[in-house]
Amino acid sequence: MINIDVIDEDKAPRDAMDYLDPALKGKVVLVYPHSDDAVLYQFWNLKEKYGWEYLEKLVATKPTWVRGTSMPYVAVNNGWYGASFTTSWAFVPYPNSDARFMLPKQDYFLTWFQVAAIPTHAKHKAAAKLYLNWMLSEEFQGKWLQWPVRMDIAAPGGYKPLREHNTSPADFHRFMLKRDMIERFRLQMEQLIGPIEGVSPLEMDYKVKP
Repeated sequence: MINIDVIDEDKAPRDAMDYLDPALKGKVVLVYPHSDDAVLYQFWNLKEKYGWEYLEKLVATKPTWVRGTSMPYVAVNNGWYGASFTTSWAFVPYPNSDARFMLPKQDYFLTWFQVAAIPTHAKHKAAAKLYLNWMLSEEFQGKWLQWPVRMDIAAPGGYKPLREHNTSPADFHRFMLKRDMIERFRLQMEQLIGPIEGVSPLEMDYKVKP
């Protein structure tokens, strides 16, 4: 995600190596990977592809580290920072917003599926079924900000179907099952970046620049 008032759109960082550009110093905001499993998964994939050397170089650029994936969106949308790869938002820009969502040109990126179910002993199964049917309806899925779950409905903004991109919605789930590996990598990230600082995202003042 970038802010085109801070970074020219044609110079926007798209892939991992772009974020090592010295011109971005002071313009990047990222989530502590050891505070969020989804972000940790992103850093794991970066380590697997580019090695520890890349992560060390990224940390050396001194991005601003925050808690919670909502703050980078707010910070970039407000123009406090120019870019982040640890947040997400709508494919189609909001009116009068300088924020732009961009997918990598080559690198793998994170997606995951949202799951839903009706418990066997649910008290109001009929209501639950109506709700899930509405969630899956053409009306609702057609207004989704990113990829709809239905394959008969096109993604907004002219984006290609999810299956045509370098991502796998199921891979994050497989990653989450490897708890011993995750906890070890989390500790390694803390050693590399430093301890998590700042209040919980639930208590954060989103009107204040981090």
